[in-house]
Amino acid sequence: MEAQLTHQNDTGTWSVISGTGDFLNNNDANTTVNKLSMNENIFLWTVSNGICSDAYDTVSFIVRDMQIQTLITPNMDGNNDYFILRGLESMGRTELVVFDRRGVQVFKNEDYDNLWDGVDFNGNPLRGDTYFYVLKPGNGKSVNGFIVIRR
Repeated sequence: MEAQLTHQNDTGTWSVISGTGDFLNNNDANTTVNKLSMNENIFLWTVSNGICSDAYDTVSFIVRDMQIQTLITPNMDGNNDYFILRGLESMGRTELVVFDRRGVQVFKNEDYDNLWDGVDFNGNPLRGDTYFYVLKPGNGKSVNGFIVIRR
């Protein structure tokens, strides 16, 4: 999950109060933060100029759930080419295992990166059909579901 943090054009520092977050630039008031955890993430913006007392402001982002798509069309037109799991970043290291209709494992990635485009272990395109997956997140319960490949 990614969020855009925006504050006045101040000079200061972003820090994490609760949850998780990796700041693209923690000294930029208008930065991007990645790897938000599920539930509430609270960030503190501190402005210090060495003369006056520090000024503070907080920003809160709530990540409710991982969103899982059910269709990919891997024709590289820029739409639905990959099996994207929104919120994957907050789940830690996540294993993806894909099975065909007969229960035969056709794909596995132990550190999934949202780049599966409907190919098997050898990189060969799987035929258009319904497949079943198991996601094993590093910080949560396994998730089972289906994905349709349409070619």
